[in-house]
Parts: sequence; C-alpha cells; structure tokens
Amino acid sequence: MAKIRLSWITSRLLCQHPRNRLVASLVPSSLTLTAPALYSQSMVRLSVLYPSAPGTSFDWDYFLGQHLVIARRLLGARGLVRIEVDRGIGAFPPGTPSHYHAIGHLYFETMLHLDTALAATAPDLIADQRKYYTGESVVQVSEVVPV
Repeated sequence: MAKIRLSWITSRLLCQHPRNRLVASLVPSSLTLTAPALYSQSMVRLSVLYPSAPGTSFDWDYFLGQHLVIARRLLGARGLVRIEVDRGIGAFPPGTPSHYHAIGHLYFETMLHLDTALAATAPDLIADQRKYYTGESVVQVSEVVPV
C-alpha cells in the first residue's frame, strides 16, 4: 500500500460542501491516505458538480470562455491532461430536469500532480467560480479505472 499525502488546500477543497463543513473542521492540516500502489501512479479526475438547485444560476458563456482559459493557463503546466464538460440536459424518468447545470472534469497524470496543482491554484479557481455560478459546488476526486 502506498501513502498519498494531501495538502491542506486539497483536504479542505474535498470537504468544501456545506454538509461536510464539520468534517472539514476535523481534517488535520496534513492528511495521509492509504491506497493501493496502483492508485498513486494512476490518472485521477477532479470532478466539480454544479447542482441546479432552486435559486442557482450558471453563466455558460463565462464558464466556457474565460473560466476554462484561466483553468488551462493555471493547470496546464501542472499535470493537467485534459478537461471535459458535461451540460445537464435532463434526468430520469424522461422529462425530469437535470440535477446539475454542469459537471467539469479535470484529468491529471497522478494524484501528486493534482495535489500540487490545487495547492498552487485552488484559491484563484474558487474565486473565479463566483463569476459564473451562484450555488455551492460539489467536488469529487476519482481514480480513472481503465476498462
């Protein structure tokens, strides 16, 4: 088993959702996770989900234009492999509105690249989020599993 150290900023970012604020206050300033050795060398994906809760709005023009330019500039030299964006168009059963305005996926070479990139850029990216989304985003980090 390999140990993966997450920086303070990454551990806080993973616990930023309002339901997890108590958890965030309990996370130590440096968190060590134990994971299979494969995980430490596998590609990882940071997904940012933007719920379409009542009262929220999402500015697609700003997001697809200025925000993605900022994200690529800040993260491109820090292990970012690619960015994918999902635009919510519906849910199930058919005719149900989408649960999310958008979901952004940022792929990084390894967890170390992601952690290093977030430690250097998260405050800027989070501040810019307020320019295109009025709600609270949800963040998930996933190992990309080849199938």
